Amino acid sequence: GYPTITTKIGDDAAMLMDKLKILFFPSVFAPSEPVRAHREITLEETYALLHGICLAILGKECNEKAEHITEEFMFALPEIAEELRNDIHAAYDGDPAASSENEIILAYPAFEAISAYRPAHILYKLGLPLLPRILTEAAHKKTGIDIHPGATIGHTFFIDHGTGVIIGETAILGNNVTLYQGVTLGGTGKEHGKRHPTLKDNVMVSAGAKVLGSF
Repeated sequence: GYPTITTKIGDDAAMLMDKLKILFFPSVFAPSEPVRAHREITLEETYALLHGICLAILGKECNEKAEHITEEFMFALPEIAEELRNDIHAAYDGDPAASSENEIILAYPAFEAISAYRPAHILYKLGLPLLPRILTEAAHKKTGIDIHPGATIGHTFFIDHGTGVIIGETAILGNNVTLYQGVTLGGTGKEHGKRHPTLKDNVMVSAGAKVLGSF
């Protein structure tokens, strides 16, 4: 089991997402002070915050593992930012109602869910328990979109509207995939290991579709 975990981890996870948004979209979320100086401070604060969360989850005796996870995650930040920029472009190109990229960042529930999934997936791959689920479940509560951090999602991902979308842990989505509201990429409850669907590149799944099983 884990060391005693308090609700402070949930608060720290929310703070972590706030800092990541500043790093990924400084022109939208950063204050008016010089961006470079603010970015350096935010990077330091993000490192310290994530390292503290890792220690709280893993235990102080696992400091070496906590440092490894934190350092690898920080190295992955440019990759995550690039993935999110591609997702923004997919939303802007795919939704005629989008008036600007800033509107997508600030007002689209689907992008809120995706922007939590991308960093959570990296933490999931690094073997950190609990925190990836906290990040994606917080987004789930806000958006009605349930993306398990273990799912593998390719470049340029778009969810239109999004309410009621479910993507299971072992789902694999290729590049340029679009899902509409009410889509379930789920399991049958009878399988083990790979339990959820695989979608190839350039696939669109219509509203309300239920795609089940490990095909």
